[in-house]
Amino acid sequence: PDRESHLAEILGRRTAMPVRQVEDGRPVEVDHVYVIRPGHVVTVRDGHLRLGPELGGPRAANRPVDDLFKSLAEEQRERAVCVVLSGMGSNGAAGAQAVKAVGGLCIAQDPEAAQYPSMPRHLIDAGYADHVLRVADMPEVLIRYAGSPYATGGREASAEDALR
Repeated sequence: PDRESHLAEILGRRTAMPVRQVEDGRPVEVDHVYVIRPGHVVTVRDGHLRLGPELGGPRAANRPVDDLFKSLAEEQRERAVCVVLSGMGSNGAAGAQAVKAVGGLCIAQDPEAAQYPSMPRHLIDAGYADHVLRVADMPEVLIRYAGSPYATGGREASAEDALR
């Protein structure tokens, strides 16, 4: 958390989308990738990224993935999507519960394909994963969900239809 991150630069070499490190108050833009600033919590509020307290500080809960997912659930409701990839611990499971509660989509990386399987395993074991997928299979599911009437604001489709 106290080192400079090169993640934006590394990801920028692998995608045509702009990759930016989160700045407080930055509006969320379509087809952009945002990388959390090391040592901080990030949330979404009124369409803008918000930097929260530094991790390890007295005001931080030190559950940055949960904090982000919970804010996304409040902000986007059924349009919220969380993807839990390789990682250690259970961070993300409580936030995924919030996403599920508002009708959003939760995807877990297949633990067999994860270098550190405990984060996706916690999501699966808690029953919050709508899909358990290898990373290569995630784009198809995400694109299908994003284009469904359920996620775009129409009510012609049910949540179950959007998950198929």
